[in-house]
Amino acid sequence: MLWRILGPKPKMLYKFHSVNYNLFDLLSTNSLWACQASKLNDPYDCDFEMTAKYFKATYLDKISFANIGVTKYSEAKEKEFFDILAEVVSPEALQNLQRFYKFNLGVCCFTQEIRSELMWSHYADAGKGVCLGFGFRSNPILENKIVRVNYTNKHVKVVDEIDQFKALFKKRKAWSYEKEWRLLEKPGKILFDPRDLKSITFGPRFDAEKHMASLLTLCRRQYPYLKYYVCKYTDDGLKIEPLD
Repeated sequence: MLWRILGPKPKMLYKFHSVNYNLFDLLSTNSLWACQASKLNDPYDCDFEMTAKYFKATYLDKISFANIGVTKYSEAKEKEFFDILAEVVSPEALQNLQRFYKFNLGVCCFTQEIRSELMWSHYADAGKGVCLGFGFRSNPILENKIVRVNYTNKHVKVVDEIDQFKALFKKRKAWSYEKEWRLLEKPGKILFDPRDLKSITFGPRFDAEKHMASLLTLCRRQYPYLKYYVCKYTDDGLKIEPLD
């Protein structure tokens, strides 16, 4: 698979999270969430221009007259028909098909950077949330699907599967601070092995009095080998220390 030639992955990948029902559901069911690509906060995420050639190869070439009960045409005539159909499909129709594709694609995001003030602010409720540390080395089926995001403002015109791969693992340069890695699945839950979750780091503004007891009770029951840390603001940036 293409993702296997893209270089090694970091030992740890992180997922920032607010303290809410979804966090407790994630921890209690050992399941990540793949958000619909159409609902991502970057409106250009997973966007690409679908060409007539890609439309034909991906959709039309998988259709056969015989499959719909039509048997009086030869293979050559069938090919000619679909070649013509691919050429007359309007750009608007291809764009609508691409939107439909995004609606049915799920994206689960990670980052390799835990000491990012912007990430804590944007994805962990302004530092009041947590950061989950994952290591998927013992779960190769899941690990092999996680790919680094490339940051570029270059528009992708999809002609083949390689182009589509590039488009789905691309974001504009303004988002490069995220240092994102992503996993693509159907929208919904993605089960992980409890051993994949290695750590939980409480944010610099985490409300320990309100949430600490319930989170520790759940995590100690569900993840007996989990390590606990706290994130603190310092004059030199963010510092991660073991939980006392």
